[in-house]
Amino acid sequence: MPSITQRRLFQGLGRIDAWVGGPFARILRWFDKKFFAPFPIHPISLFKPEEDETIPMYAWSSLFVGFLFPFLDELPPYQFFDTAIPKADRHRIMGFYRACVQRHLYADKGRRYFISKNPAFSPKIETLLEFFPDARIVYLVRNPLDMLPSTLSWLSFAWQVCSDPREKYPYRDQVVALIHYWFEHPLAVIDKHESPNHWILDFDELTHCPDLVLGDLYSRFGYPRSPELEEILRDALAQSRTHRSEHSYQLGEMGFTREEIVREFSGIFSRFGFDTREVARIPVTESAATGEQESEPSLPKEPEYR
Repeated sequence: MPSITQRRLFQGLGRIDAWVGGPFARILRWFDKKFFAPFPIHPISLFKPEEDETIPMYAWSSLFVGFLFPFLDELPPYQFFDTAIPKADRHRIMGFYRACVQRHLYADKGRRYFISKNPAFSPKIETLLEFFPDARIVYLVRNPLDMLPSTLSWLSFAWQVCSDPREKYPYRDQVVALIHYWFEHPLAVIDKHESPNHWILDFDELTHCPDLVLGDLYSRFGYPRSPELEEILRDALAQSRTHRSEHSYQLGEMGFTREEIVREFSGIFSRFGFDTREVARIPVTESAATGEQESEPSLPKEPEYR
């Protein structure tokens, strides 16, 4: 997160560049398209928002460090942040994050709300509420039959880009433990701190009718709506219906069977009534409004659990 002075400097350079016809902006966009566009699973761009888990990277205190140095057994267990990281370290990391958010809001005067999409903040939810007690939290819960292979596929992709693991899907057991915690810990915290500011939302509801869900979100939390917002939602919905994602995975080649996943996450299936008859999916469309993927069923082979 750049300092306020740094942001003012780049904003000034941007105005000068626009005044002379925007040559540097064109070069920057060429560089962005050339080097970041090839990532199909998680689109990356200098001009698009990214998850806030990248911010603690500046303090070298992020789960994402494990992509650059894929030795999870030797790194601090950031994937179990609230219960496995010492309190002093939790407060140091979250204090740094809060200071970055404060600078961002100050530099972008006129903004009343800070919206952040952060799956990797699931293990930080309790510490997050300590530092942002008035935060509105929308917790998306997804069928484990979809969530587990999707997560393992994305992590595998990140490790393959940043390093050269011997296995296609490294750290399978650790990823399963991570998913357990990211399911159960936020739910336990939300259940403990019951509040109108917290909303548990079924992922399928969001992907099937995002316009209705987003409308509910704005009315639920008292956010003002505007014609500009309505136009953004219409454009996002139109893009989501035509976009095709290259992100694909097969449950079988990951070494799981449907029955094993249902058994492993029986508590989640019981609480939310997810369909245990579904199989792993190959996402084919991506919602531009949410950055999450919709899916259509496939019928993968189911080998023995390894």
